[in-house]
Amino acid sequence: MKTEERINKYLKEIFMKTEEKINKYLNEKNVRSYYFQVSIDVKKNDPVDIRSGGPHYEGFDFKIYQAKGLTKGTVTKYLQNILRKLNVPFEHLLVEKKEFVGPKWWSFEEIEEEIRKHKGSMY
Repeated sequence: MKTEERINKYLKEIFMKTEEKINKYLNEKNVRSYYFQVSIDVKKNDPVDIRSGGPHYEGFDFKIYQAKGLTKGTVTKYLQNILRKLNVPFEHLLVEKKEFVGPKWWSFEEIEEEIRKHKGSMY
């Protein structure tokens, strides 16, 4: 086994153990953590790609940790302002509140940078 493969295997094991510990702690303590799942549909996808199993729209997906005082309305308004500021046309903007499931939380700064970085390839 190559060194890189061993490192990747080791890192994967650590990540899985850490995720298990977090979930176990949340379940034991009956702690509920919520986040907002954000989907921004920018451009309708190519019909051939859709028939091949691709998404109906190209766009962005983010998970934002629900900090105290952060509401669905605040998130929606902030994202609309970012999209207008960066001149990114969008078809749909969906913000849903969900219970904790994933390891990656996006900050508003990271979201803005991600949209800025990839907006040219969308339309």
